Amino acid sequence: MSDIANYEVGYRRPPKHTQFQKGECGNPRRKRKARSQTFASLIDGALERRIWISEGDRRKRVTILEAITTQLADAAAKGDGEAVDLLMLLDSRGKKHGRGQTVIVEIIPDDGKVIRCDRDDDGDH
Repeated sequence: MSDIANYEVGYRRPPKHTQFQKGECGNPRRKRKARSQTFASLIDGALERRIWISEGDRRKRVTILEAITTQLADAAAKGDGEAVDLLMLLDSRGKKHGRGQTVIVEIIPDDGKVIRCDRDDDGDH
């Protein structure tokens, strides 16, 4: 008891009753710090967001990725050559590399043509 009575509180010397007890964790609720997000994880999050779409007279919720895929398939079905090429390229790459693989597609912004489609080899996914 004499140690507590003689303990001087001050700069970098908090009161004894507020200090961690021996064997006690400094983060008792185990709340983790938020991890910084990569560009790929931001894109994944954006594509997984759910939106409402109308199909005929009914509305349904789908992910943005599903909506984009449906629009691409619809454009291909209407005879858009570039949409057919891109859809076939993405479909063949997806089947070749299997489920869960990341496929990189580079598109020239001016004309929308695919210049490269390749598998992500750095192991992010």
